[in-house]
Amino acid sequence: MTMYPITSIILLLISLTSSTAHGRQSYARYQRGDQGPDVSEELSAGAINSITESRLPRPIGGPNVCRSRDSSFCCPGWVQRGATGLCLIPVCSGCGNNGRCFRPNMCICQGGQISPNCGQDGVHSEGCESTCLNGGTCKDGECLCRPGYTGEYCQEPVCKQDCENGGRCIGPNRCACVYGYTGRYCEIDYRTGPCYRRIENGQCTGQLEGVVCTRQLCCATIGEAWGHPCEECPDALACEPGFLKNVHTGKCMDINECEAIPDLCTGGQCTNTEGSFQCECPEGMVMDDNHQCSDQDECALFSNEEICPNGRCINKDPGYYCLCAPGYIPSQDQKTCLDTSQGNCYSALARNGRCRNKLSFR
Repeated sequence: MTMYPITSIILLLISLTSSTAHGRQSYARYQRGDQGPDVSEELSAGAINSITESRLPRPIGGPNVCRSRDSSFCCPGWVQRGATGLCLIPVCSGCGNNGRCFRPNMCICQGGQISPNCGQDGVHSEGCESTCLNGGTCKDGECLCRPGYTGEYCQEPVCKQDCENGGRCIGPNRCACVYGYTGRYCEIDYRTGPCYRRIENGQCTGQLEGVVCTRQLCCATIGEAWGHPCEECPDALACEPGFLKNVHTGKCMDINECEAIPDLCTGGQCTNTEGSFQCECPEGMVMDDNHQCSDQDECALFSNEEICPNGRCINKDPGYYCLCAPGYIPSQDQKTCLDTSQGNCYSALARNGRCRNKLSFR
């Protein structure tokens, strides 16, 4: 067995440690991670983290956000500011070195002029060379805009109708809608919320249990108010009550309230009709203000003489019965009182109104 001096072993360990450290450092020198080191610049751990973070998706937010049903993005002319994810930085192409971009394609030039083009040194360019935006052309020092745009430099899009519900015109007949609205002019409201049957003393009451729907569906059926915070249903709807507008065809379609509203006509049978519905309640029950079948108090609707002659009306759920006076007994259904007094029985009535042909039994 060969013996090595202790100094040789120590030198060998130092050499291996140095080689390993050098190998680790070399992995931090790279241009593309899948191809190993190919540049001589060494990146620090902070730089690597910065590169990694810059590639992570940032949340979209801010006042200049356009949304669709599936995604959110910065509106045209805006980009995100750093790691905040807010769409706050306008995009300009002609501000030059000293001009400042303050809104999409509009600069504040060195002398304080506002223009989409400030020239190379931040000085406003005379005429309209390179200043007409969105396909506009310069003629006699003025921009002639294409249809759909207006403004001194053709920078403002034109929408034939105003964008509704807080939407903004961002292109010819194109509106950017706030969340909850869609359509060419943001006219379609697809927000959902609770539906209320009544408004009492300025408060929404009678919330429909288990119902979260659009304002159109609520207000076109049995709702008087909708949403959170609650808002009163408008006086005029896109269609007649009981109908809902089809967003694709524009036609008003009948609403099947019996399917759209759970527990409608509880205790009875709900039947859909054209533009409405009917509640068929069992005998002794009526549809109440909550569109449910509840007991009808017949004794409160009619006097004893009308409903229980020779007795007293007693209400029950459902229906009623007669509590008869002495000398009377209730009928089989307990809804009338029968006379039990005894007397002679006759088989005929004379012309003068007197009884005749008395029978032998009483």
